[in-house]
Amino acid sequence: MKLIKTLLLALCVFQTNGQTANYYLSAEGKGGNALRSELNGIISNNTVIPYTSSSNIDTWDVLKLSDANSSNPANVNLIYSGSTTNGAQEYNGGNGWNREHVWPQSFGASTSQPVGTDVHNLKPADPSLNSLRSNLEFDDLGNFGSTVYYDGVPTGCKYSSSMGVFEPRNDIKGDLARIILYMDLRYEGIGNEPDLTVQENLNTGGFTFAVLSTLLQWHQDDPVDAFETNRNNIIYNYQGNRNPFIDYPELVDYLYGSNTSASWNPSSVNPPAPSGPCTNLFFSEYAEGSSYNKYFEIYNPSNAPISLSGYTVYLSGNGGSFTNTFSSNAVIDSNDVFVIAHASANSAILALADTALSGYSVANFNGDDALILVNGTDTIDVIGVPGVDPGSSWAVGSADTKDNTLVRM
Repeated sequence: MKLIKTLLLALCVFQTNGQTANYYLSAEGKGGNALRSELNGIISNNTVIPYTSSSNIDTWDVLKLSDANSSNPANVNLIYSGSTTNGAQEYNGGNGWNREHVWPQSFGASTSQPVGTDVHNLKPADPSLNSLRSNLEFDDLGNFGSTVYYDGVPTGCKYSSSMGVFEPRNDIKGDLARIILYMDLRYEGIGNEPDLTVQENLNTGGFTFAVLSTLLQWHQDDPVDAFETNRNNIIYNYQGNRNPFIDYPELVDYLYGSNTSASWNPSSVNPPAPSGPCTNLFFSEYAEGSSYNKYFEIYNPSNAPISLSGYTVYLSGNGGSFTNTFSSNAVIDSNDVFVIAHASANSAILALADTALSGYSVANFNGDDALILVNGTDTIDVIGVPGVDPGSSWAVGSADTKDNTLVRM
């Protein structure tokens, strides 16, 4: 192995307001149609992820991370039932979960086109409730409609097939509204893409979806939370684009509300957060050597010990996806490291290892794979780009990740 002392990526990886501002920089100062056009251009440059694939990262894999349950990351949150289920089982003959298209497939989000694989529009769902919702549009039902049950318990959702309406429970109304508005902004009929349009009137058919005024109210009543923000970050890591209405909720007013004639100046609304010392764990060393001589270390830069309980390492690889969780007694002391190595590595590596993993595991990585460090539902650090095949390795400065040891300094 060659020792290359260089920076792998950013030293402390997290999404700050300042980083988000850079993503939208070209839209700043614009208003009306110019703002809409610029935002569309920004978010349209995304990677198309396979809907289902046996050999590459697909939408199932991304949803297992983006919608992982914070208490049990092996589970995914189911959108309408409010329950969770094991993510790895996927559909499991109807006993697991499937992928709900929030903007329905029959209204333009067909999986035969890239629009149908856009993970921003997909949510894990119980198959029976996914089928019940079907392509019903969103609105408040008031005293009308029927209660939606899951395992005999009311979910807080209601529906009316005769009215063509589904009303989700209160704590996801804003999430779903921002997904619908994203789809309306992202898909403008450019090239072979559909022109999706959110509107006020129900049941008009085509590529339209309603009810706009209700969605705007839900956006206000159920604001963005930490789960939604983290989901946006994870999808960005895989798909390469973001939902602007999560990053800057006021954009809804600039595109659909009372500020459509005003210029958007996000720095005056959400000033960048001041930078400070890195206190998050991060990957500090990465060794992808010959044969099984592979290891990586996680560093604690803080002034106190950090328990690894609740942290998960994910391997997003061409040969499959693997996870590693930690026991409650796994702790990294202040300014110390935790080393994970392949069990068949040489004796010098194993002598330094805190954990040695055999077979197919997160330690069985190659130079073209990605490693992700997650705390609960928060993505803390990433090596490589999940869901993307770079060929044989990731470029890092003048070096790369194949047959090298890379150290952050």
